[in-house]
Amino acid sequence: MQAVNDELLSWRSIFEALPDGSVVLDGHGDMRHVNDLLCALTGYTRDELVGHNVEMLVPERHRNLEFLVRSEVARDPSARLVWSDRDLSVLRRDGSELPVDFALTPLNFDGHHWAIGSIRDNSSKRLSEQARREAEMQFRLAFEDNMAPMVITDLDDCIVRTNDAFCHMVGRSRQELIGFDSKLFTYPDDVGITEASHDRMLRNNVSHIRYVKRYLHRDGRVIFAEVSKSPVVDEDGGVRYFIISERDITEEKALTAKLSFQALHDPLTGLANRALFEDRLTQTLSRMKRSGGSFALLLIDLDDFKKVNDDLGHLVGDALLVEVASRFSAVTREADTLCRFGGDEFLYLAEGLCDDDDPVRIAQRLLNTLQEPFKITDFEIVQHATMGVAVGNVHDVNRIDVIRNADIALLNAKRSGKGGYALYVADFASDGDS
Repeated sequence: MQAVNDELLSWRSIFEALPDGSVVLDGHGDMRHVNDLLCALTGYTRDELVGHNVEMLVPERHRNLEFLVRSEVARDPSARLVWSDRDLSVLRRDGSELPVDFALTPLNFDGHHWAIGSIRDNSSKRLSEQARREAEMQFRLAFEDNMAPMVITDLDDCIVRTNDAFCHMVGRSRQELIGFDSKLFTYPDDVGITEASHDRMLRNNVSHIRYVKRYLHRDGRVIFAEVSKSPVVDEDGGVRYFIISERDITEEKALTAKLSFQALHDPLTGLANRALFEDRLTQTLSRMKRSGGSFALLLIDLDDFKKVNDDLGHLVGDALLVEVASRFSAVTREADTLCRFGGDEFLYLAEGLCDDDDPVRIAQRLLNTLQEPFKITDFEIVQHATMGVAVGNVHDVNRIDVIRNADIALLNAKRSGKGGYALYVADFASDGDS
């Protein structure tokens, strides 16, 4: 008898020392023994548990599951069931629920088939999983569902993840992007920009970098993108990958270019306007002052243009100005600047003159473009021009004086008869005709 008591005492000591809340259940699910840890987990005393059915600890939604578990053990006394991947809870005395993992182990004792239930508090695990799910949801909202194009790349610029907005921006599917680097759809002249940004971040430990690059859309369009890139580091500070947010600025670029063009070009002819021409002339004067050389400034006035407006109307006059500008543009050298100075006047700035005869050759070439009559709607118009040519050199560093000299030359040319040119050099002018 003493041996039995000793064995029972030893069993109870072991039962109490178990690391989980534990209960011994008979075949009906009644609790025959519980340890102190189970009481602590549930908030019940030992007397409130022992002799009662285990269903008092099971939330109503889990009671069918609990019955099935006990039935499974009853059918196979050698089975051990572990439930750690389900949303299981223990109903506590105060009505609250405690998330748990649950295991049921068969127990043959005193000729009876009983079972030991082990209950482990997994609230911290559940909280951790919840935090992970929330983090995944937040990432999905911040990345997958973001309206901004986003990409994650490894250190070799290989795309490991992308969202729908980026796919739409470059006109490619995820399957065509993931596993490849951006060279495949980068505008050829911009290949290397991404790699250089990677190197800069890794070499200089830069936490954020921004740049602009161009992509080639599947349909052939060039896409301008503002790229914002940050590294993601591990616990040791090593860069694991890059997370990139992009913004399609193609329309902004086009609008900026359009506004810039409008601000610096004549709206009728598309030629440089006075503001752009004066800036180009200032730059030319600065270069001449630094490096020497010479240039020519030609002031062109259309002869009797007012008569075209008066006789044929301003619409025809405007169309004629456009055609004249087109003919002048066709013979304008790449390094030179042609400007509509206002009304029916044009300015031509010629740089890099080879010899003293270059200004004359340029003036004659421009006048020759007017030899053929212009056909505007139903009208055939003969239009000529008179020019004043000012030659500048390193000593002519005043923009206003250079334009004034060309104007003086133009007045001299008109005194000599229309359709020709006059050349202004220093304090004297020479005349020429077309």
